[in-house]
Amino acid sequence: MNDFKKFVRLTGMTKKRFGEITGVTQNTIDRYIDNPTLLRLKHLQLLANSEECKEQEVGDVELLNMIRDVK
Repeated sequence: MNDFKKFVRLTGMTKKRFGEITGVTQNTIDRYIDNPTLLRLKHLQLLANSEECKEQEVGDVELLNMIRDVK
């Protein structure tokens, strides 16, 4: 499991909520969570501005670092 996927679970963000934040469909949600390197910059910005990320004090740089380390 990658750090991004762990982070999504840690924040309690559901797939439905992930879709609401990013505006993507169920199939895309699964792909993005499993392989976050596919995320577009606008999706990262939306996630960084979400309440879940703000509560954890995680911004776009931290999200990028998580994604960068995914292999």
